Amino acid sequence: MMDRPNYAYWQASGAYWTTEYERRRLEQPYYLLQELAWMAIFATAAPASVLELGCGVGRHLRYLRDVPGITIHGADQSPTMLEGVRSWADADWAEQHLTLVEPTGRLPFDDNQFDHVFSCEALIHVHPDDLAGRLAEMHRVARRGVLHIEPAPGVLIHEGAHDGSWCHDLVATWAGLGHTAHAIGNVCQTQHLVIVTKAGDPMDETYLRQLLSRLVALEH
Repeated sequence: MMDRPNYAYWQASGAYWTTEYERRRLEQPYYLLQELAWMAIFATAAPASVLELGCGVGRHLRYLRDVPGITIHGADQSPTMLEGVRSWADADWAEQHLTLVEPTGRLPFDDNQFDHVFSCEALIHVHPDDLAGRLAEMHRVARRGVLHIEPAPGVLIHEGAHDGSWCHDLVATWAGLGHTAHAIGNVCQTQHLVIVTKAGDPMDETYLRQLLSRLVALEH
């Protein structure tokens, strides 16, 4: 795996985050706002196969696998984070639905293998030099589209956290790859939803904006 400190941190620290996410979830409303957003988005996309890139300990996989019509898969570059999935999923499910990947380079999936590919607070941990390549791979393996809930441009973050964190301009990076990305709106005060559609299968942006407006109101 590529020898960058930020990737090495996550590769080694999964056990800590298995319980830390649950602690933070009780204190920070945006975790639940993310969950409500993904459930509402993918419920309207069913039937669909969905891949979360940077799934970590599987906090989104855990509830999305119960959304009718959704087949959920997770991929992460950290073996210790993926081990955290086993705290709630049995070995057979983990074997069929989880994939350990490299932090950069080609993903071990076929072109258009999944209907949708998404990230949630994962790209913040991708080094800027590697971001375009990661987005290109997400686009390659998605048949219908790519979605992100990530910090919006201009949001202040602790860049030294976890040996490297970055606030990316995803719309601009997608444009550099020749694809149009739409920043639909904020999921919470600091994070927004960005979508890239493929194959003439756009999501209903009016519905998404109405959904996000309710989530932001709920946060307030």
